[in-house]
Amino acid sequence: MAHSILVWIENFGGRAAAISHEALGVARSIAQGGAVTAAAFGMNAEMLATEAITLGADSAVICDDASLAEFRPEPAVALLAKVARDAYVFRDDDGVVDEPRGAGVGGEEDERGAVDCGEFFERLFV
Repeated sequence: MAHSILVWIENFGGRAAAISHEALGVARSIAQGGAVTAAAFGMNAEMLATEAITLGADSAVICDDASLAEFRPEPAVALLAKVARDAYVFRDDDGVVDEPRGAGVGGEEDERGAVDCGEFFERLFV
């Protein structure tokens, strides 16, 4: 059965942490034909998303908001949770499992499959 997997790209000083590359590889191997989406937040998010797609992600959600330049757990976790909630239907009592619903942050995908969630971030934290 195919699985849709969301991989958070850990941003350390504008570069992806090595563990994020490993997570993409593992996600691709266990997706069994399903979609792998990278979530890149903070400084150089667009570059991180492009790199993630090169390394195996099918698409990416980007948030390059200035307030995410320095890692702060509260906004990063809230944004990641919102992306995950809006993008996927999780197993429920009726057996609905892992059905992707799209980016869920109101953005349009570009030619790489990346979605910019900057406007969503502003609505969430302003």
